[in-house]
Amino acid sequence: MSPRRTVWLATLADLACAAPPAISGALPQVGNQPKPDLKVRVELAKERRTDGVHVRMRFRVINAGAGPAAPSTLGAWCVPAAGGACPALAGQYEQGPAVEPGATGVVRLPTPAIPAGGAVVVMGPATRPWLDGHYTIRAVADVLQTVAETIEANN
Repeated sequence: MSPRRTVWLATLADLACAAPPAISGALPQVGNQPKPDLKVRVELAKERRTDGVHVRMRFRVINAGAGPAAPSTLGAWCVPAAGGACPALAGQYEQGPAVEPGATGVVRLPTPAIPAGGAVVVMGPATRPWLDGHYTIRAVADVLQTVAETIEANN
């Protein structure tokens, strides 16, 4: 055996007899990676014009989880008070089926990837003039459920 190989074998033998290193904190297990947890906050900007009130929607999507979130789709919709109608959107937007009775179709907005603990702002649609009345704007992060999260029910 060459001297170089002998040293290498001795080093391996020393490591095999040594005590395992101390580990502080829990390490993630293979196949048990940290997951994201997406949440959304609706932010509305109202502007009174001569033809009525116009609204611009924007959404703050927060990843409160320990893992990064892949790109996803945010869904937003309007629910008018009894018998009313939500205003038309200014522009073309991808829409999906209504998710609750009385709601308009769900506007689908692309959401970029979000690192763990991070947040992004997703600009939503602007509307044509609103009629007087009461409206509720709702939104769901990851409306198509493509991101596996720690808590799916809090989007």
